[in-house]
Amino acid sequence: MGLDRGILAAAFLVIVVSAIYPSESKMGYDIIASVDSTTWELHRSILNTTFSDTSYASGTGTFRKYSSIDGFVGVQAKERWSSSNGTLGFAEQQFLTAREGPVYIKINAQEVTIPDEEKPEEEKKFVTRSSAELTVDEYWRAFYGNNKRISYKGKGIRGAETFNNNGDVVATRIDSWKLTRESGYQAIVTRTMVDASIKPGSLDVDLRQNRSTRFKLGMSSIGVLSHLGVMRQEDERKYGRISNNLAMYEDYMGQHTITLNITMGQSFSQPDLSIPRLECCFGGDVGGGSESWRPPAWDRSRASSDHIFSAEP
Repeated sequence: MGLDRGILAAAFLVIVVSAIYPSESKMGYDIIASVDSTTWELHRSILNTTFSDTSYASGTGTFRKYSSIDGFVGVQAKERWSSSNGTLGFAEQQFLTAREGPVYIKINAQEVTIPDEEKPEEEKKFVTRSSAELTVDEYWRAFYGNNKRISYKGKGIRGAETFNNNGDVVATRIDSWKLTRESGYQAIVTRTMVDASIKPGSLDVDLRQNRSTRFKLGMSSIGVLSHLGVMRQEDERKYGRISNNLAMYEDYMGQHTITLNITMGQSFSQPDLSIPRLECCFGGDVGGGSESWRPPAWDRSRASSDHIFSAEP
C-alpha cells in the first residue's frame, strides 16, 4: 500500500489513515477525514481467495439448494432453488478469485485565510477556510463466474438468483413445472478509484471502476412466472437513498422461450486481462476466457451432463 500525503495545516481538519495488516490473509485500510463538521469515511478490506466448484445432481424426488458469496471487492452472488416431486437434472460450475494489490492514497489539505465578507467594513475580520481533496487508487481484482444447467418436469420448481457487481445487478426468479434452462454469468473488477472533496458543510464523492458484467440466458418454461431484472445502482449516501441509473424488468407467464445476452460495464483505464476466467457456457460458446482455468470435463463414470439434459424429463 502506498501513501502520499499533502501538508496538513488546517486547524479544523482531521484525516486518519490506518492499514489493516495481514491477518489470515486479510488486507485492508480505513480512512476517516473531517473538515469542520463534515466527515467522510471509507473502510475497505479483502481476503485473497480462490474457490471453484463443479457439481451436478439428477433423479426424482425433492431438491433444495442455497449459496451465497459476498465481500469480494463488491462482487456478490446469492441463489436459492427448491423443487417438489419431479424429475430433475441440475448442473453448476462456479469459480471465484480475489487478489489484493497496491492502494495509493493522495491527500491534499488546504487552509486559506480570507476576509469575512459577512461583516461590515469597520468590523472586518479574517476567517480560515479549510478543505481537503482525497484520491484513493485501488488495484484490487476479483472475478466470479457461474454456469448453470437445469432440466425439470414435475409438480413445481422455484428459483431465485441475484448477481451484483458493484451496483450492476442481474436478478431472476422462476416458478415452473416444466423447465429447460442454461445460463452463464461473469463479473470482473480490476481497479477502483475514489475521489472525495470535503469542505465545511459540503461533501462530493466520485467512484470510478474498471468492471464488467455479462449474463447469458437460454430457457424454455411452462409455469407461473419467469422474472428478469437488470439494474445499475449507485449508492448516493449524501441523499440517503439508492438510485437506479438503469432498470429493466421482464415477466413471462405460461409457456415461453427466452434467449438473451446482457453486458454492462464501466472503464476508465486499460483493464487487466491476466485474471483467470470461467468459460461460458459448458461448451465455451461465449469465449473470452484464458488458458489458466477452464471448466473440467464431466466425469462420465457417473451420470454425465449429456445424459441429464438430452433425456426428456
